[in-house]
Amino acid sequence: MTMTRHVSLVALTFMFAILSVPCALVSASYTYAGKTFDTKREYLAYVQEYLRVWRELHGVENTDTTEVEEETKSSRTTTRAVRSHENFSVRTGTVDDQGGGAAQLNGRIRFDSARTLTLWFEYGPSGGGKALQTQPEVRTRAQFGSTKFDRPVRALTPDTLYVYRMVGENEQGERYRGQWRTFRTKPDHRNEDSLVNVETRGASQVDEDRATLTGTVRLEDGRGGYVWFEYSDEEGDVSLDETRPVRVYPGVGRTYAAPVRGLDASTRYYVRAVGVDMDGVRNFGTIRYFTTKRDVENERPRLTLDRATDVTSYNATLSGSIDMNDFRNGRVFFLYGESREAIAEVPQRYDQYSRIRTDGDNLQKVLVDTDLDRFDEYSTELYNLDLDTRHYYALGVEYENEYNDEVLLLSTIRYFATKDGR
Repeated sequence: MTMTRHVSLVALTFMFAILSVPCALVSASYTYAGKTFDTKREYLAYVQEYLRVWRELHGVENTDTTEVEEETKSSRTTTRAVRSHENFSVRTGTVDDQGGGAAQLNGRIRFDSARTLTLWFEYGPSGGGKALQTQPEVRTRAQFGSTKFDRPVRALTPDTLYVYRMVGENEQGERYRGQWRTFRTKPDHRNEDSLVNVETRGASQVDEDRATLTGTVRLEDGRGGYVWFEYSDEEGDVSLDETRPVRVYPGVGRTYAAPVRGLDASTRYYVRAVGVDMDGVRNFGTIRYFTTKRDVENERPRLTLDRATDVTSYNATLSGSIDMNDFRNGRVFFLYGESREAIAEVPQRYDQYSRIRTDGDNLQKVLVDTDLDRFDEYSTELYNLDLDTRHYYALGVEYENEYNDEVLLLSTIRYFATKDGR
């Protein structure tokens, strides 16, 4: 009677580990099953083929070559941890922002003795193969200790469990892999019955108490529709707050943005775009999140100066915005003229707007607000400028600082050139 032996993969790998570790420790060459190899590549190729044949001869079932390869590489990692020459390690980290069919995979590297590493992530749907990988990136050791490595992945399937791990390879072609980890992508909130399609794009201009929410909208209904944002600091109830609905009309990939104020500092907010067609059928974008900045005590007003618009031979329009942050009662003004030095000297020479002395073409001033407490946007039109001339300009604010002193604060100084009149 012929008896077929079934040996488990664990026992097979354990046998391989016992045979291979001592050889790696005592010699620069590699020996296995009576054969000696000059390079590790030849050694590993022979071991894998040897194990494959051994498996077939002894009837090891439910095990493919890929699993044997993974176990031999795991054993090789243990051996390598003992032999520290040109050693390095990689560790798979967590995942950030799993919304909108995208995610950021994170990991950490220890170069140890290695100088240059090629790094990437392997990933794919759980149970559906692990055939995907990020673009390899070469990193050179800049410091000792652990450093971060991350790569974005896109075109992910909604509401799907993914597996991923970090991979590294040194100059000798020795490859190590971090542990497998998992994450689940968020569900697709789109309503196929709606004639308006919205997509959440995230947030920009994020500060401790404000942000600008952005998204895109596409309409298949010629009558148009409405779009707005829902947001909240509670992930499970994103619709606690919402922006004012705005009427939108047919178009492909139109961008929609809405500023929000009164947010809490150092807080994570969840946001999604919402659209409704003229039949009242709603559609929702993917939920994304952003974190407001921490509150800085006695933070000075923030001035943002835009580029000049509607510039002609004699006219131009200036615009900008100011956030008073921790201060109140701001007097807002524009400065302009043909002398950059005259504008730049104003904060050093004066502490109040009323004391600024104009100087013909060199320096002029325009008051646009006398009591700004929070945030606002401003613009002013300039007339009777010299043609074909460079003009400098800045946005300014007068306020009382934390020491109860009156001070003037200016934005960066920009310039525009009037046209030559031809």
